[in-house]
Amino acid sequence: MAVDVTPVFVADLARNRGPVPGDPDSQQTPDYGVSAGLDGGVVELALTFRTGSAYCCSEWGCHLGCSDDTWWGWLRRELSARGVEAPPHLELHLTVVVEAGALFFDFRRPDRSRRGWYDFSPAQGHRYHHVITEGTIQTPA
Repeated sequence: MAVDVTPVFVADLARNRGPVPGDPDSQQTPDYGVSAGLDGGVVELALTFRTGSAYCCSEWGCHLGCSDDTWWGWLRRELSARGVEAPPHLELHLTVVVEAGALFFDFRRPDRSRRGWYDFSPAQGHRYHHVITEGTIQTPA
């Protein structure tokens, strides 16, 4: 039976700060949709980039930061703090959903007046999946 672990990921993602369209001097918490469950050794995580909300990119590694063993240690501590016992080996099954109209930096259109700032473009809807196994170094898709 799956255990709802959505709050673990909501709390983590709430620390992210992303761009504010039209105000390059400001940052905001991106408006993610998040759903997560732990069933045995598998964490099923759905991360949604929502229509009308602004993000730097749609790369899972940028937003989750789960590219090394430090992240797995963090996840285990967070699960334990919530009374969820994790098995010795974990695997993350990640589904990334990009809703049509989610706004992302358009890296082909830099703002020449501000270094590191780009125009935004709305995305076409799509989704992708990635499996991340504990103990392996991952490169974002």
